[in-house]
Amino acid sequence: MIVNNKVIKNIGLEDIENMIEDAIGCSNNSSNSFDLKLIFDVNMQLREKINNYRDERVQKFASENEDKYKIIFHAIPIDAFLRTRIDTAKVRSAFRYKKFFTGHFSHDFEGLYNNEGLFKKRLFRNGIFEAILVEYRPEEGVNVNHSYNEFKKFVNESLDIYGELDISCPIVYFITFTNVKGRSMIEGPILNDCERDVLNPTGVIIKDKDQVGIEVENIFVPIWNHFGYDEDYLFDVPEKEGNQ
Repeated sequence: MIVNNKVIKNIGLEDIENMIEDAIGCSNNSSNSFDLKLIFDVNMQLREKINNYRDERVQKFASENEDKYKIIFHAIPIDAFLRTRIDTAKVRSAFRYKKFFTGHFSHDFEGLYNNEGLFKKRLFRNGIFEAILVEYRPEEGVNVNHSYNEFKKFVNESLDIYGELDISCPIVYFITFTNVKGRSMIEGPILNDCERDVLNPTGVIIKDKDQVGIEVENIFVPIWNHFGYDEDYLFDVPEKEGNQ
């Protein structure tokens, strides 16, 4: 296989970090963001593991309370499937003073969880974060603006926590809307596609906070489009927004 004019043989997960750095260096846009396809083409097994994991979790939640829509966030370190445990004491310390991850986290078989507030939050023992909102007033429509703001907090704060846990590899972020068939956005225009039940944009890889502004904007573009807004992808970080 040839990547960036280099012949690569017998690629293992330990090589991924270096190839991502190569990809960032070759990026043409100023934010140094890049498509998941480049790294996933290098290691299809990793791509399948990440996508299968996300799909299995989404299917689980979609089948529960089918009359209500759900919004699901995932943060998956690219080396998560090599890791079997994290320092939970460090994690609890890292959660302090966070807005999204506020509250008390308890232990269970899978790791740490917190069911306080609108989002149910979980940190698995391999470092994967998951948060799910089950909308309690679904008749009012899908609250995309709230989801956008919460997802940005989720990304920024999880990056801080990963830093405190010494998890320095790039993180794959996903957002998924399920059970949205026929639902409009709160105070939004008429649906472009009222038959689609799952909105699952391609995930984005984020390594540091300089990328957050543009990547969060871009992962939401297909979602805004679904609900009738004429948004398009950004190729530079908005000057006033940055990673706030």
